[in-house]
Amino acid sequence: MSDQLLQDVTKQLEEQSFDIPALPQIATQALALAQDEDSTARDLAELIYQDQALATSLLAMANSPAYAGARSIVSLQQAITILGMQTVAELAVTICVKGSLFPKKKYKELSKELWSHALASALFAKEVARQQRRNVEAAYICGLLHRIGMPIVLKAVAEVDGKKKSTGDDELRPLLEQLHVSIGLKATDDWNLPSQVTTAIANSNDYEKAEDHRHVAAIVHLSSALASALLNGDTDETVSSLPVLEELSIYPDHLEKIMGHDERIEAIVR
Repeated sequence: MSDQLLQDVTKQLEEQSFDIPALPQIATQALALAQDEDSTARDLAELIYQDQALATSLLAMANSPAYAGARSIVSLQQAITILGMQTVAELAVTICVKGSLFPKKKYKELSKELWSHALASALFAKEVARQQRRNVEAAYICGLLHRIGMPIVLKAVAEVDGKKKSTGDDELRPLLEQLHVSIGLKATDDWNLPSQVTTAIANSNDYEKAEDHRHVAAIVHLSSALASALLNGDTDETVSSLPVLEELSIYPDHLEKIMGHDERIEAIVR
């Protein structure tokens, strides 16, 4: 990456002139409904039907082998009955995040790589949280968004870089690593997301430094490592020697059960 491009993007960050995309309100509303004991499948279905593109995408995802199996789901209410309100809400958030925050044209392959890692991290976070008897819904969102600054920075780079793609993906990765925490924290502040998400963004690499929600930071740290190992084709030893396993009191048999979801998660993210 050229020094000038680095300076231009960094200047945008320092001046807080990044265009932070809005997180669709329907995503947070779907999560709120799923967690409201008084809400019904009809409430959630009516909310999602307000966005026909979202409803269509959600039904397509719900009918994928990873979720529906051999069953055919023809309506949102049926999807909620079969998969549960929480899963359908998570699918809605997932589709909204992907559609709103990840570049679709320029840097398409790098964007796809970032998305695969985000989704795999979220799915692994649910399994780790389940093993830990923690809130699986919160773990999913934290895993999904812990590096959300990266695609936002990538969008900014695309704007600064001009119409032609003059910077290679390998050159961009260090910049994304350098800037994603700061811009991710700004995004969560703009979106008014829970403090657990802020911790996941700020401390997933250094969970020991988390002042609050250290357990969440540790879960996301492990989940991100599991996602990287899966997507990079690394051996089990890459994860089994991580210090975070001791932090979470995850023993080899527990880790084996978590990693037993590899094939299902890979089928979803690929």
